[in-house]
Amino acid sequence: MRSVLFVVLISAVALLAACGTKDGSTTCGDWLNMDSGDQHTAVQNMLQDKGQNANSETTYLTTLGSVKLFCALHPSSDTIDQIYQG
Repeated sequence: MRSVLFVVLISAVALLAACGTKDGSTTCGDWLNMDSGDQHTAVQNMLQDKGQNANSETTYLTTLGSVKLFCALHPSSDTIDQIYQG
């Protein structure tokens, strides 16, 4: 019983740690596995990190579309902030 509890506890800690850093360093694989709320937060954080207006609906929707397309066409190990690289 203790081993099961330990595994559950470790899994929960790992999930919470992963959710805590949703910004431009988020990989496409992680981003695609997030729910829409966490995806929104990751894009908002990335916009803020890049000095963009994260509150602008146009900026947010354009960036969200870019991230979706980027992650559909690139390896899951690429990070979402790579949309800014030419």
